[in-house]
Amino acid sequence: MIEKKRLNLLRVAYDGILDQIHKNGRVLLIFNIIPILVFVAIWVVGSHHNTDFGLLTRDPAQLFNFNPLIGIISDFGILLWCSTASICFFVFVHLRSKQDRIFGGFFVASAFLTFYLLLDDLFLIHEILGPQYLHVKQNYFYGIYFFIFLGYLVIFSRLILKTEFIIMAMAFLYFGISIVLDYISSKFGYEINTLIEDAFKFFGILLWFLYFLRMGLKVLRDFSPIRESE
Repeated sequence: MIEKKRLNLLRVAYDGILDQIHKNGRVLLIFNIIPILVFVAIWVVGSHHNTDFGLLTRDPAQLFNFNPLIGIISDFGILLWCSTASICFFVFVHLRSKQDRIFGGFFVASAFLTFYLLLDDLFLIHEILGPQYLHVKQNYFYGIYFFIFLGYLVIFSRLILKTEFIIMAMAFLYFGISIVLDYISSKFGYEINTLIEDAFKFFGILLWFLYFLRMGLKVLRDFSPIRESE
């Protein structure tokens, strides 16, 4: 009797695996091929330049033997950027099924904007990567930021004013103060306490996350299947 139950369980599991492969085969294939190609590229480039592969795959704290808590606030900021972008993409996909173009456009634009800020913060694009390796002056990045955020606010200003915009306004205020302090420090050589600049930046990221978290939850509640059936 026990053996029969085990065989039935194995048969159900086997059928389930085949069914999942049939339904999700394309997704599984894509998300297995992409990382394989990435690691093959790392191997090819590393072999060509005789570089240790670990420089691209391992954690910096392991490679250079420093305390893993170094930069912890920056790491938390990266996690908040990533969480915000994920929330925006998720809500956009949900709204796309509801054919709500206004909110959908706002969330997808916010997702890409947040994702760019994530990349900038993660790879220090406007601080190190751009000026030192790509030979793009830091002022150009500030100009790009200004026009991107200006266009973002102009396009979605009416929608934002219907939400808890005070949270976003405070986030922009803190971002602005952080950028001004960073600019003054790098341009004029004034010694500004790094803690102050980083604190304003982190508060801005936290409020940015809070705004989209609260707005995303509200949108999902308003467009939930339960509410629509009422």
